[in-house]
Amino acid sequence: MKKKVFISFLGITAYWQGNYCFDLEHIEKEQNVEYFGQVPLIGRLMDHTDGEIVNISFFVTPEVIKGEITPEIVENYGDVRDKHPKKPNNYEFLKRRLTDLYPCIENSIQPISMEMNESGMELYPKIVDKILSRFLPDDEVELYIDSTNCMRSVPLSMFTVLNVIEKAYSNVNVKGIYYWKDQSKKTSTGKEIYTIEDLVRTFNDNRLAEELDHFQRTMHITQYITQDEETDTTDIKGLKAILKKLEIAMQYVNIMDLVIYSRQLLSVTDKIINASDTGIILKTYLKSLQQTYSSYMDNDNVNMAINIAKGLYKAGQIQIGVTFLEAIYNQILREAMKKNLSNDDKKTFDELSENKMYKLEKYCELALCLRKGIASIKINDEYNKLKYDSNAERDLYREIKRKLDNLRGRNHNVCDQRINGLHQNVGGIIYNYLNYRNAINHGDGKKSTNQDELVNSFIVVLKHMYDLFYLNA
Repeated sequence: MKKKVFISFLGITAYWQGNYCFDLEHIEKEQNVEYFGQVPLIGRLMDHTDGEIVNISFFVTPEVIKGEITPEIVENYGDVRDKHPKKPNNYEFLKRRLTDLYPCIENSIQPISMEMNESGMELYPKIVDKILSRFLPDDEVELYIDSTNCMRSVPLSMFTVLNVIEKAYSNVNVKGIYYWKDQSKKTSTGKEIYTIEDLVRTFNDNRLAEELDHFQRTMHITQYITQDEETDTTDIKGLKAILKKLEIAMQYVNIMDLVIYSRQLLSVTDKIINASDTGIILKTYLKSLQQTYSSYMDNDNVNMAINIAKGLYKAGQIQIGVTFLEAIYNQILREAMKKNLSNDDKKTFDELSENKMYKLEKYCELALCLRKGIASIKINDEYNKLKYDSNAERDLYREIKRKLDNLRGRNHNVCDQRINGLHQNVGGIIYNYLNYRNAINHGDGKKSTNQDELVNSFIVVLKHMYDLFYLNA
């Protein structure tokens, strides 16, 4: 069962007598007319949420433990703050009012002593201690906090501290951050209206902004992205779902999913940015993320995948980025072999076993990487390893060999000219890169001194291979 912890501050100065409510349409209901704004807050927890309230704590100074504001004073003076500005509030009065309305919470209410000169940083350890002292590590805890009447230094850093609490304790979820907001509208009896504003949407948006920054820098999501908040709009839920799918695509090196969800990411971020209720902090981080992914965009899916893989590498996800580039390279090999085949040959190609496909890729790799006339014996040896179990497979291999022989003779000189300045031929760059990828994925433990140059060279070769061996095949 969910356990709720409510924390508030009982201000010293007398409150305004008025209607405290969560929205203006309920202001005429007498149960919302209160002296203490905390009463409708706790009433909402009792009436509108599931779970058990295990702790209701009020930070109080010695002056308000037994203050001078009594029920009689409130009853006789609607404008208590004007008539008795120097009389301090009374904690016992607040507790009695709450227990009269909700007898079941009497044992859950308690004061937390504080001094007026305590700063926010001195109070936060008490807040954290109060949260942690009333539940077990496996309990699911919902935290509600009202900072309306605390010292001015507390609200300034409240979001930061609550953010740390949620990160440090995964079973604690901030569900409400309240502040009483004055409105000019009055009830039919002339009483002032005080609406209670819940800032948890702003808090959640700021948390999401922070997670977007983390994702943009690392291409990883945290646990926060995997859960939806009650305040999430349909588009924000969609954004979180796309981020989860993007990370899975990265982890499993799924090229097409990476491209598809990257395009979807741009679409949903655009919707959230243009929504009227999107906060400025979240909007700023969304624009930054959008700018990054816009730089990856390309009408051609393979070129777009290369751009994203390069972005992964630059973001520090070296193993994923390097592996993605090799996966794209293998995809280019397959497409180069498959393009313009007859329907029967394509069907045979798609039905090849993984072992046969691996050997075919090795042959294709040699055929494309080596110039015509160089190491032809080695290429033929690789071709002879292609075992076939049917005439259809034999005919497929012959057709692919014919295509690759033509490609080698027609395009290698052009490709080498395009990458002039890399100081290596196509085959040398690919050979060195694949050795580097193998060392990365198998825990070589050594950092290549020229790994950035090698990756950049491979990307150049990859783009031209795609252009020459596939688009123009």
